[in-house]
Amino acid sequence: MYLKFLDVSSYLLLFSSLIVAAIGIFYWNRLEKFLQVFTVLKIVSFLCDGSSKVLLAFAGVNPNHISIFYGIAQLLILFWFYYLIFEKPFLKKPFLIVGIGLTLMGIGNWIFSEGQSNAMYTAAIDTSVLLGLSVYYFYHVLKTEGEINILSTPLFWINTGLLIYLSGSLLLFLSADYIIRVLQDDFALFLTVHNFLGVIANGLFFYGIWLGAKQGRLNTAKQ
Repeated sequence: MYLKFLDVSSYLLLFSSLIVAAIGIFYWNRLEKFLQVFTVLKIVSFLCDGSSKVLLAFAGVNPNHISIFYGIAQLLILFWFYYLIFEKPFLKKPFLIVGIGLTLMGIGNWIFSEGQSNAMYTAAIDTSVLLGLSVYYFYHVLKTEGEINILSTPLFWINTGLLIYLSGSLLLFLSADYIIRVLQDDFALFLTVHNFLGVIANGLFFYGIWLGAKQGRLNTAKQ
């Protein structure tokens, strides 16, 4: 039963990522730099998901390798994304150090680890750090934006999508051992829930980028 839901969820995730990437590319010149960076993330997401399906079907390549690569790419791109948002030069060095450290840990785990559990723990650490940045964004907005209507801010919708996706993914990563050992699941349930979290997040990402493009058009018209 889970395999049917897994197939449906995987294609929904793939095409929803394509839609978000497409709207970002179409409105590229209207988007602020941080939204362009986020569009790059969705392009990478679609390419990784799509190539994973193709390579598995035609070359028998283990999709875990592409998943680990995407995890590293996602970490670096979102660090860049949040650095642009916070606009604080003193954060450059800490972001660089933490980003390089987590990247090296991910690469080391990719090369030397033989089990999935270590990969899950590494993913949980990366997700925890990104989740912390997502939560800090809301604190940053409340502290600096004053009376601005937050619902009209593209970043609110994108960050809300990230908050949902990252918090749900973290719970999944932390419960991976339970899913394997107790539920005796082959990760179909894990991947299905993870995919649906991504689909929900992509809906919010789409609206956030569309809103950013709309505001960019209005700003251009005023000039």
